[in-house]
Amino acid sequence: MTLRLVRIDNRLAALLERDRHAFEAAVGGSAGGSGAAIGGILRQTLAMPGAAPADQPWGGYLAVDDERAGGTIIGTCAFTGPPAAEGAVEIAYHTFPGFEGRGHASRMAEQLVAIARGCATVQSIIAHTLPAP
Repeated sequence: MTLRLVRIDNRLAALLERDRHAFEAAVGGSAGGSGAAIGGILRQTLAMPGAAPADQPWGGYLAVDDERAGGTIIGTCAFTGPPAAEGAVEIAYHTFPGFEGRGHASRMAEQLVAIARGCATVQSIIAHTLPAP
């Protein structure tokens, strides 16, 4: 399964508001029926502390499944902020309806963990999950 993370930034948010086709071309994946949700996610993510600096990985990402025809945005994941003073960083991830139960959330978490492990200041990685329905 090929899952690619695309960093959420101001440029993507502006593209989505102006031209959905240009946004999808920039991301390399279709928003499908999740366009409205993605717009809200972009705004929320860019409002998070540490989300904007391009040289820091502590913001949010769109998850693109490249195995789906032309690529499809299947969810989103993020660091909830930069590492705390003691070196802990928290990750969060969400799979859009219709894409759950296929291992996408696990792939998002794996990629965020790999990013965090690449940072010398990170000593621990935290993720909270909801109980199964």
